[in-house]
Amino acid sequence: MEENDWDMIHCVHLRGAFVTTRAAWPHFRRQEYGRIVLTSSAAGLFGNFGQTNYSAAKMGLVGLGKTLALEGERHNIITNVLVPAALSRLTESLLPPEMQRQMAPVHVAPVVAVLCHRRCPAAGAVVEAAGGAAATYRWQRSAGIADLELTPEKVLDQWEALDAADPAAESPDTPAAQMALLSRQLTDAAEREAERREEEAAPAGTVDVSRALRTRLPPARFTYGPRDAALYALSIGVSLEQRHGLRYLYEAADGFAPHPMFAAVVFSALDMTRMASLPGFPIDLTQLLHGEQYMELKKQLPPAAVLEITANLADIIDKGDKGAIVLLDVHAADSSGDEVAFIQQSLFVRGAGGFGGHARSQVARPCAVVPLRAPDATLSVSTNRDQAALYRLNGDLNPLHIDPEFAALGGQSRPILHGLCGLGASVHAVLEHYSTDREEPAQLNKVKVRFSRPVLPGQTLLVDTWREPGSARVVFQSRVKETGQLALAGGYLELRDLDAGVRAKL
Repeated sequence: MEENDWDMIHCVHLRGAFVTTRAAWPHFRRQEYGRIVLTSSAAGLFGNFGQTNYSAAKMGLVGLGKTLALEGERHNIITNVLVPAALSRLTESLLPPEMQRQMAPVHVAPVVAVLCHRRCPAAGAVVEAAGGAAATYRWQRSAGIADLELTPEKVLDQWEALDAADPAAESPDTPAAQMALLSRQLTDAAEREAERREEEAAPAGTVDVSRALRTRLPPARFTYGPRDAALYALSIGVSLEQRHGLRYLYEAADGFAPHPMFAAVVFSALDMTRMASLPGFPIDLTQLLHGEQYMELKKQLPPAAVLEITANLADIIDKGDKGAIVLLDVHAADSSGDEVAFIQQSLFVRGAGGFGGHARSQVARPCAVVPLRAPDATLSVSTNRDQAALYRLNGDLNPLHIDPEFAALGGQSRPILHGLCGLGASVHAVLEHYSTDREEPAQLNKVKVRFSRPVLPGQTLLVDTWREPGSARVVFQSRVKETGQLALAGGYLELRDLDAGVRAKL
């Protein structure tokens, strides 16, 4: 390559962007407003054989864009970098015929429009747009190594650990890998479009339960660390004064682990708006109530993880005039592909029944039958007025739990506590009472409960418990002390082991 070949490309792409932006910048400063979109390329992000000049210039635009975003922030000047892929005379020979129609430039334009808009939500982002798909790119850092006496030999010996990336993240590192990821996204988009057209073709109001059960819900990813685990523990009332409080609230404590009920919040990663357009059985989300919850822990959650969340409809039950029950099975798997938790949520949809479906389910996990005898132990759990405001930070941001006006629309005197918060607090009290001192987080195996009535923050729960003879199952229900009403009914939890010391309590 001659120096002139290098200089010409940089003058067009990198210097051209610099000169144009510099001319516009004073005007943006004076009006306290500006939007800049720089155009990079996959060759800049990943490199491309034979394009050293072009790749270097295009990656230079990423550095330019990120710095302009920082310098323009105080003046409402927003800069982002676009990585487009579209059909042109230069690229038509690179794309297979079946992708050429989908890769028209018109499919990039909506993303550019948002980046230029007054309400642009990003600054300093690297945004890919192609064929109706869009995504952002970001650096991913490995866990790395640390050694105050690092030597070249140590670096070489530990290179695998130094270079280990998160296997759950999408990290294309070549244009070919980027194209494969893009192709997969476009295939998924085509399937969703086919489902939409099938829905439009069906007569209005048609109920097709079998079709609804075949529908795939979009997968999600749930990332958490010690801070998230400690926040959850605080939000269900775990205290340092309790027997196991330190191991749930202090990341450096011996045996630190997320509270076993923390697995319940992975549901917040799912986009439930998809249920509103469910083919064959669209759901009015304003009529949706959380009826029952079942959770099974396959393995103890580590202090930090990236979990892949998948969900499918297991059944739809017709309750006639009362409504319908939708059973949602949620699976959480770790980066190795091992399932760590299974959750079945029973969602009651008011006004959706009477379609001629079955009234009972063969796959629903049943609640427990509460014994007729007096409880073996009744545990008192105090909630506080701000507990719902704290619990919602785990991801359930429904205004019903914090906005008085919204709560009034739902017929409540004031915001109510999340059902899963009351469940977490109740289960924690049972674990504190029945489990061993040494292995509490690993002991919880299964939990099931029915949500009967709401609890107001500040009220006290009385958790009645019964130990089933000869088993590791504890049946429980939670009553509101101030009203006597049942909040959680038909509940049970199973422990993996109850040692002789625990049995002595009973």
